[in-house]
Amino acid sequence: MAVLFAAEGARLIVCADLTPSASPSADDEADMTTHDLICQQHGEGRAVFTETDVGIGSKVEACVAKAVELGGRLDIHRNGNVQRKHGKRIDQLKTDVVDTDE
Repeated sequence: MAVLFAAEGARLIVCADLTPSASPSADDEADMTTHDLICQQHGEGRAVFTETDVGIGSKVEACVAKAVELGGRLDIHRNGNVQRKHGKRIDQLKTDVVDTDE
């Protein structure tokens, strides 16, 4: 999804996950991280990686702050990991399921 946003003209992609590993769509991309792939295809500085546990609210807030710091604003936020982890869309979850800060 991040590569698609870049292809459609997103100025800065912040790839947030526990590790920078890519989900390659071709074998030759298997050893390349998503943010490196975006920079290779669309220009240096178009993407960065930030280590983020998207299930912890404070970590997501820090990621958003990083995006705003680097890009000046945040236009789109997409969290695809919650559905994989909990089997539901994010709007179907109670806040305490998503935000595990204590």
